[in-house]
Amino acid sequence: DATRAEASLVSAQANTMKAETKQYEAESKRDRDAAKYGKSDSNDYFYGNA
Repeated sequence: DATRAEASLVSAQANTMKAETKQYEAESKRDRDAAKYGKSDSNDYFYGNA
């Protein structure tokens, strides 16, 4: 059924966008925390490479 397939595709895309938004928010928070703690590179701060 084409309509059902299309609906599930739209649903999958919405889930992907939700996941990407979550990831973006996590990275933004990480960058803010890094700035707050005086680290130039948030990855160094979070992965212990500083």
